[in-house]
Amino acid sequence: MRTLIGILALLVTFGLSLATPGNGNGNGNGNVRNGGGTPPGGGGPPARRGRCDPTGVDAADIANTQAAIAANCDCAGAADHGDFVVCAVRQAQALLPTRSCRGKVISCAANSTCGIPGAVLCCTTDATGELDCDVIDGGCAACLPPDGGSACCSDPAAGGPTSCCGDSGVVKGAACTESTCTAVP
Repeated sequence: MRTLIGILALLVTFGLSLATPGNGNGNGNGNVRNGGGTPPGGGGPPARRGRCDPTGVDAADIANTQAAIAANCDCAGAADHGDFVVCAVRQAQALLPTRSCRGKVISCAANSTCGIPGAVLCCTTDATGELDCDVIDGGCAACLPPDGGSACCSDPAAGGPTSCCGDSGVVKGAACTESTCTAVP
């Protein structure tokens, strides 16, 4: 499944898309609320090349896309993780003109607990100081620090973020620095 999500992220990053009509539920109505079609206004903005600038020129587009994903892609109620990610891909394609931002937003959706009941974010720092954020099953009890390192856990059910990107929307690992990430022994 992660391979499929990775392929989808690459396709979107490079401006390619899958020809999937409708919303994936077989009725072909293209209803955005169910993860299909495009938001009102058509096929999205013209693509811009260049680096994603999440605190500058791209900030408003990223915020609008994150809001559209929250409104149109049901994180907690998604049938499975893949359904949520496909919905997020469609929103990003429709709303983000900067291709590199599309890839970042899609990567953040792929690194989320959406559609995975009981999943949490486990942030680990190894002995060399390298930070990693993973979506894991088993709750915070399953989040273990590596040898010589540390770990913190963020549970969406307790008000933590659903994505390793946290509130930033584009920076993997940002959830690890938020106050909702509590240290684990």
